[in-house]
Amino acid sequence: MASNITPKRLQWAGPTDWEEKRGVITRLYSSENRPLKEVMEIMEREYGFHATMKMYKHRFKRWGVVKYVNALNARKIARLERDDDLHHSSRGALVIRPQATDIATPMASTARAKSPHPPAANGAELLPQLYTRVSSPFIRDESAFHSVKLYYDVSFGSSSTWTQVSPSSGVVEVKPNLPQIRDQLQDLHTRFRIALNKLTVKPTNPAELVEGIKIMRVAFARLPLVLASEDPILINHILDLVRRLQDSGQTYLESQLRRHIAALAQAPGQPHSTTIISRILSSGFPLDRDHRVLLTQIVVEEFRQHLGPWHFETLQLEMWYLFNREQDWQSRAHVLRRLYAKVEAGVGKDVFDDRHLDILMNLSSALLRAEEPEQVLEVTGQVFSDSARRCELDKHPDHAYNFYWLSAKALGKQDKHLEAESYVRMAMGIAKKRVQEDNDDDVTYLSAMEALVTNLRNQGRLSDADEVHNEMQTWIRNSLEKVGEKEDAT
Repeated sequence: MASNITPKRLQWAGPTDWEEKRGVITRLYSSENRPLKEVMEIMEREYGFHATMKMYKHRFKRWGVVKYVNALNARKIARLERDDDLHHSSRGALVIRPQATDIATPMASTARAKSPHPPAANGAELLPQLYTRVSSPFIRDESAFHSVKLYYDVSFGSSSTWTQVSPSSGVVEVKPNLPQIRDQLQDLHTRFRIALNKLTVKPTNPAELVEGIKIMRVAFARLPLVLASEDPILINHILDLVRRLQDSGQTYLESQLRRHIAALAQAPGQPHSTTIISRILSSGFPLDRDHRVLLTQIVVEEFRQHLGPWHFETLQLEMWYLFNREQDWQSRAHVLRRLYAKVEAGVGKDVFDDRHLDILMNLSSALLRAEEPEQVLEVTGQVFSDSARRCELDKHPDHAYNFYWLSAKALGKQDKHLEAESYVRMAMGIAKKRVQEDNDDDVTYLSAMEALVTNLRNQGRLSDADEVHNEMQTWIRNSLEKVGEKEDAT
């Protein structure tokens, strides 16, 4: 008897589905170097994601996704493409830099295979001839991406400094000491940025330049401690600092940072993450936006797999990925609003915790940079005016500091400097309390003092501003002393 059941119509992937699964597809096809047919089977079986081969190829073209060039095939590619190059003068080229490829490996492989082709005299002769037919605007360094993936694969285990296997549930979770590790990394990143701002912008007086040099010296002195902590997003932060130094034209400082990390990586007892960072930096790994997007994609997928999509750490990295992917602040604000709605739908609208605060804080920061102070105050005001949200904010002093800071900045852009002062002083109060409790020179206190100096000068209260500036000088001097530096060594 014929069945009356109508077969369910296959639902093809739509634009939203492609964006949601972009990271997984890219990882399978590009990072793991799987054949397209196998990628399609995995996506259908494990994710219920249905698309034709033509659809995949169309998306790969739009995303700029290509297969990595394996160093083991370097000699074969060189030989074939060098012969073909005589007949094709114009094509897209994917250049493999000499320092990014260990030429001994493909050369040894060729010798074992007893190839009839004579070997190249040296790597310098061979490598400039390496091309593929793929048109690509940037270099893809296979070894760097795979090193990063391997680092996170290994790190998600009980021996890691920041994850552990829960004895009750048996799942991977973040260790309690991670907030302290994260504070050290954020502190280092902020010191570098403050120092860089003072060194790159023409100072109104020579004291600005001297302050920048002193703060940078403290940052370098604290670097070994931060590298040893193996923060989950350490790699991203360090590469971001190198990129900032490149963009600012501070080639000397960039060179010093690279050398410092290379020296630390060779020291006994250094964690594996330091070695990987040093390897990436020494390989000539490009830090353009496209490479940063791919790098962050790998990390986000690792965290989703091990900690889940709604974990605080996963969401932080997803925001970093979105910031790298989008090119302007308006677009970044837009995708952050979408992420917030996605989290609300995922964890429930009756939930409001540090994850929501973190997204709203980053949204406010993006709106501020997009020159939308009214919208910044609207976002922060939604937290300040809601008693439940305000109570949650008070549980997280770091977020409270940032909300006060961003509100003050937004009011300053509206020339409401007197109102802004109250928010600056609230932020400064949080930072000062932290300094007293930890007996440390927390850099957020320096940021708050700088903001207060600017605010007071905008109000015309120059003597008050000078008083706070003198306090800043004392703080910087104490920072130098705590890391064993002398003030007059600048």
